[in-house]
Amino acid sequence: MAEGAVTTKAAAKKATGRGKTWRLLMCLSNSSKGELCLKSWESRQQLATGRKVNKIPGIQEKLVDKAGFCRTMRSLRNLPALARSPISSTCFVLPRERQKFLQFTSNAGTDVRWLVKPVSPPGRVEILQDIEELVLDQIVGDRKVVLEQYFSKPLLVFGKPVSVRAYALVTGLQPLRVFLHSGGLAFFRYDYTKSFHKIPNRVWNFAQLRQYLAHNFGHKVATVFFSNLESVIVQTLFVAERSLVSKISSSSRSSDNFYQLLSFDVIFNTTLHPIVLAVDGQPSLEIAPHPRFVGEGGAREKSLSEDIVSLIFSDVAVANETVNLLEKASATIGVTGVRCTDHHEACLTDSDLTYLITTRKQAANAGGFSQLDFWKEPTRLEEPVDMMVSPKQGSDFKGYLIHNRLDYSIHVRDVGQLVSNERASMSRQSRTFSLTHYNSFADVQDQLVQWEKQYSSVSLTNLGDSTEGRPMTMLKVSEGSDAGKKAIWIDGGIHAREWISMATVLQMTHRLLTGTDEITKNMRANVIWYILPQHNPDGYEYSRLYCWRYSRERRSLRLIARMRSPSVHLNCMQCTFVHSGYEDCSRTVRTAVSVEGGQPAVLDDGSVERYESNVEDRKNKYIQCSYDAATTPYLLGLYTEPQIEMAPPFDRLVTEYYATVDYDVILLKVWATAQSCSCEARVNDRFGLSRPSNYSLGVEDNRISFHVVDVAHSEPWIVNTYTLYVYRRSIYEGAPPFVPSKPHSICSLTQECDMNVWSSKPCDLQKMNINDWGQALQHAASLPVCTDGHAPGKWLVPCGSCKERKSCYWQVARWQPDSCRHDMMQRTSLRQCMAGKKVLFVGDSTNRGIMHYLMEQVNGTLTDWDKTHSVKVYEGLNSGTTTFSFAYYPQFWLASTDRPAFDRAFEELYKQSMPLVNDTSTVLVVGGVQWLATSHLNLLLSALKRLGLEGIRVIIKTFGAGFHQPVDGIRHLSLEEQRKLSLRNQELVSFAQQHGMQALDTFSITVPRFKDFQEGKCACHFHKVKEIRSGDTSYPGENRPSTFHIEGPVNTLYSEILANLICMDR
Repeated sequence: MAEGAVTTKAAAKKATGRGKTWRLLMCLSNSSKGELCLKSWESRQQLATGRKVNKIPGIQEKLVDKAGFCRTMRSLRNLPALARSPISSTCFVLPRERQKFLQFTSNAGTDVRWLVKPVSPPGRVEILQDIEELVLDQIVGDRKVVLEQYFSKPLLVFGKPVSVRAYALVTGLQPLRVFLHSGGLAFFRYDYTKSFHKIPNRVWNFAQLRQYLAHNFGHKVATVFFSNLESVIVQTLFVAERSLVSKISSSSRSSDNFYQLLSFDVIFNTTLHPIVLAVDGQPSLEIAPHPRFVGEGGAREKSLSEDIVSLIFSDVAVANETVNLLEKASATIGVTGVRCTDHHEACLTDSDLTYLITTRKQAANAGGFSQLDFWKEPTRLEEPVDMMVSPKQGSDFKGYLIHNRLDYSIHVRDVGQLVSNERASMSRQSRTFSLTHYNSFADVQDQLVQWEKQYSSVSLTNLGDSTEGRPMTMLKVSEGSDAGKKAIWIDGGIHAREWISMATVLQMTHRLLTGTDEITKNMRANVIWYILPQHNPDGYEYSRLYCWRYSRERRSLRLIARMRSPSVHLNCMQCTFVHSGYEDCSRTVRTAVSVEGGQPAVLDDGSVERYESNVEDRKNKYIQCSYDAATTPYLLGLYTEPQIEMAPPFDRLVTEYYATVDYDVILLKVWATAQSCSCEARVNDRFGLSRPSNYSLGVEDNRISFHVVDVAHSEPWIVNTYTLYVYRRSIYEGAPPFVPSKPHSICSLTQECDMNVWSSKPCDLQKMNINDWGQALQHAASLPVCTDGHAPGKWLVPCGSCKERKSCYWQVARWQPDSCRHDMMQRTSLRQCMAGKKVLFVGDSTNRGIMHYLMEQVNGTLTDWDKTHSVKVYEGLNSGTTTFSFAYYPQFWLASTDRPAFDRAFEELYKQSMPLVNDTSTVLVVGGVQWLATSHLNLLLSALKRLGLEGIRVIIKTFGAGFHQPVDGIRHLSLEEQRKLSLRNQELVSFAQQHGMQALDTFSITVPRFKDFQEGKCACHFHKVKEIRSGDTSYPGENRPSTFHIEGPVNTLYSEILANLICMDR
């Protein structure tokens, strides 16, 4: 073994000088020293046939080195098969690819997080989210790092992301030969808030992970998971294969002399799509557990290392078998140099024969390594193997066998039907108990009663009823007095689908009762036996009917017992873990058994406490579902937190409910429960959440749908929909009419204390030195007109007292800059100003809301409105003199790599809005909620210059309040992240000033009024569209023509400021 070239040469000379030979060279360095070790053995004489080196030339450069891995995986995206389904995250090597990275992030948006991986140690992985150049310089500096896009929606186990480490042994490159070891690892990790670091002492082996996946999601999911893992490893090695082979060939070395053990760190998303994180060229073996040695400490390293040596130096004799096989195929396959004619379809070379023999020898002695998952594994040539193939792969697999002249026969045409037939056979069995069959719950209960009648030593006790009302019958076996005896507890059937467990307990009970040998007699006479054969009767019966693979209840809750004594134990019927990562013991027996003095006791419900965000069961702790088909379309209950009063009160036959909440209620937790056991209640979508979920309540009307979804099908079916209409009062409601002549306290509002974005500014209402609203208006009127849209200011509102918010007259509140004023333009002046103008908007729905408001004001009415998410041009406005156009950006629903570049989106809008004039009659408004960055604006400046539009008026709409509520399915910004937004917002304003643009600072306006958002998950919309139907009765019902009105005082305010900026030169 050697670490470097010098040591290696000396060792070789020493060995050969004694007349000895060697078979294995171990280069132990996982860096450039490993390559130096290889260079010292360039002589083909030294690497003769049979000699092996544990490093493959080029692996370090192509896959192990972080920068090389990034470049290799990037080239993988050029393959057509992987272009739409990449197996690695987007990455950049800095500082070399700095500009490429900034350009990419300008198109990807600000919601993308990046892992910062130092190329050279030391250094830990960090998370980067703010992609401004200043922040980038602070975190990265001049270090050589790889920036890798953080993966979205990772697969969670118990609520934590999990990455897996698989061990692959590469033993050949042309063609590629790879063996995967069964002793891989699964690491539990923190989420992005803790830089995806590993959680200490939270490691599973592959056996545990497979068991978890199979138990919670079914064996098919577990199979797909590990099949995808194998595929992603092969794909990664495939892209590196060509360069590795060429490197070996250029040095006149044979690839058969080299092998290498690699570890692949892979993470999966919720659809089981794998992403390769890193490749290690010299992984540690001491923590690679083999299933045969789990829990045996030091035997783990021994297993993997022994398997490698056994596979590489396999001495299994396969040459004769290969010759016999070739003789049988001699009519179509020849051997070069032996017999090769024109009649042969193929002639094998020496290297082909070597490959066949080597592959067979290695496969026959692979130990924990494997290539395929067989029902019956291959052990020798010409011996048949059994494989199960899915219906989708059936025709392709048959074609593969035929193409390769492999004989096959179908033993089981439909495995699923075979299982169904077995179940049908079970259902046809007579109601007779048998120890050789899986019995029904009722048959077992009858047998327990029979045993009690037949044996005087048997007594039955009902410990309580299950969720669905089945008795939990415990059998006690004891002969004579119980005094002084020890007790033994036996139970079975905790996991519903493990039928053998209950059958085993029944067989044990039978032998205990009927055994005549001395040992069994002594066990009956000297021990008290407490036996619970059916621990989970509901789950057992359900699995007999539906082949249950999943947890039947998705609600997240936990049960704990208040232990009254050390001998009290809580018994969960079915305690499994669901995909969301929450522990689910909702289908539990509400009993705990205390064995004290030989007597069981049933504890009451007071000994069980529910905790941790599971308020839904406060009203109805244990909800019983029904198997009656008539209950399929109904809900059992509809719940909210905080609890709100619904009208009418809940009735499963009523599907529409109404409720009103106060202005300060901006977040509502909602959930419902289905009455049928085969259904779930999901919020807003058939694929929506079936657990309690947060819903942001906009001002006034909100609609929440609860779909009753039948989940017994491959695709969920909506069988009924319940709707909850929640009206959230506006801040103006209930206020008396405002009388300006009365004295008032004039209060200012810069920010709310529960969203204190600017630590240097006061929060909540602040009393001003003015006590008259008219005086406040006169002071504002005396100020000059604002020449920009970003003048610092505050909201002013007259109140009875600044300490009593409900005494304020918010209906007359106004935004007041500190040193200037914004006037509302007369409609006539606005239309005159807009005549001959083309106004282009690039942005999201908040920009679209401003555009629709201005369209209504310019045109007098708004007759054309839609939620376009592409490019839309509105011509003929303002008596045919004004055009508005809109391009939606960024398209958040697309993967960041598939989103159109910002400048491309603008150029597409430009094409559809032509012709454009290069002066202020063309206005471009750019912005949105929180995605805009200075990199976008740099791209915009370049595009304007390229298109000859440097003379148009450009207005930058900055950020807006939003994403401040923890709503399921969207990002949630902490207060610290909101404060970072304020800094970025100011950067946008400064950039606009420096480059002759105008800025509309909507962030400063919306943050103080962040509770005034309209309906929507993001809590970022300050407008809504109201449809107004025509009163023309000549149109029947719904066919009456409509106009639309844009509502929302905050949106109105900054839309009017924008109108002033557009018309500044009027």
